[in-house]
Amino acid sequence: MEIRRIIDSISRKWWLCVVSAVLFGGMGWFFHIFLSSPTYNADTTLYVLNRDRVTAGESLSYSDITMGKEFLKQYSGIFYSRSVAAEAARKLDQYSLSAGTISSMANLSINEDSGLLKIRVTAYDAIMAASIANVMGEVFSSKVKEITNSDFIGILDKAQVSNTPIPDNGIIKMILWIVAGEVFSLGIIYLLEYFDTTIRSVEDIENNIGVRVIGIIPEHDLQ
Repeated sequence: MEIRRIIDSISRKWWLCVVSAVLFGGMGWFFHIFLSSPTYNADTTLYVLNRDRVTAGESLSYSDITMGKEFLKQYSGIFYSRSVAAEAARKLDQYSLSAGTISSMANLSINEDSGLLKIRVTAYDAIMAASIANVMGEVFSSKVKEITNSDFIGILDKAQVSNTPIPDNGIIKMILWIVAGEVFSLGIIYLLEYFDTTIRSVEDIENNIGVRVIGIIPEHDLQ
């Protein structure tokens, strides 16, 4: 199908593009206002430090700091273990969350330069997000101490309840819905034009009948 014919069809059915944009934009607004729920982040910060030496009154050396960084690499995987998630779920029984659900809500990031770890929990309830982040920090540090028999990880800052939800990019979502509406309308216009057998130009006659047009009778208003 010729591009010129498609463009002509779009210009004749412009109203369909407008209706689709309004309809899909309205759907996007409805989903954003009535069906989407705000989500919240909560962060618990942990430190890695040889507290056994500090408790004994010894000063830390460069090798202690280096060892702390290696410690991060070796034992950070414990955070994602089933035992940590199961213990956290047991302590958070008021929320009736499974270990798998808690694991999917929590993420551990590592800053090797500062020797800090950050537990970030994302949830639809700000209080629940802070509670999970703090309990995960406690369980994780306790589990590491149990495995290594040393006090390397501790909580530096507990998670606070956030009053501000995560930005949901509502305007971008609305634009995407409108773009989807335009794509839908263009697809409908293309299908209508594809199955339309109306003859509108000399090119249509030559392409469909296979004969050459040698003349046309112009339309005149004789009144």
